[in-house]
Amino acid sequence: MCAKLLTTLMRGKTTKIIPSISCPKQQKLCSTEAASSSLYELRSYQAEPKDFKTLVDLFAAHIDKRTHYSKLLWFWTAEIGDNLWQVIHLWEYGSLQERAGVRKALAQDKAWASEFLSQSMPRMKLMKNYIVMPAPSTKLDTNFSYDDNAVYVLQTVNAADKLASMPKSVTEDEKLIGRFIPLLGPGNTEFRLWRYLNLNAVTEECLHRAKEHPTEGSSILLQPTAFSPLK
Repeated sequence: MCAKLLTTLMRGKTTKIIPSISCPKQQKLCSTEAASSSLYELRSYQAEPKDFKTLVDLFAAHIDKRTHYSKLLWFWTAEIGDNLWQVIHLWEYGSLQERAGVRKALAQDKAWASEFLSQSMPRMKLMKNYIVMPAPSTKLDTNFSYDDNAVYVLQTVNAADKLASMPKSVTEDEKLIGRFIPLLGPGNTEFRLWRYLNLNAVTEECLHRAKEHPTEGSSILLQPTAFSPLK
């Protein structure tokens, strides 16, 4: 699954801006350490190549309107994988009921609708979202130093693959951020989020993993945007 990552170069660079994580006003505690009861929404929007930059720019200009209501952890662009020209983002919620309240509030936000949705929706040709939760006996690990050179790999594997059931980081250049199972989404699937210090680490560690621990599945190389709270 890492073969595509080893043979393709990334496009462009991100601006060196590291904003703080925005939290909804009603949230009592704001921390990058995720609570064990948290749910996460993994969303992706795919655009036509001609519309992609405009879509990312719209998010950059209006993301504060969205983070007013709930907590954004990461916002990436897909650099290598099956579906390019897409943005992928991960949001944290305490429950499905909280998410429903956020979606209702967003639907009533006139500025969000007129300034963002009216411009962005025509540029989205495909949208997907899954509600995921940490795999049993795991939690999201955000204990790392921010680095503009860091990149991520989102790996999708068969949850029943016993050989792949205990992934481990090979070196300090690679960190397993989280293992997620869908609460609402594809069955018998596990999502794994890996963080790498740089692109060279992706090449080295993915090559090692492909040789030593081959698994069925796919992977996407992700670049954090300038406005992503975590990098």
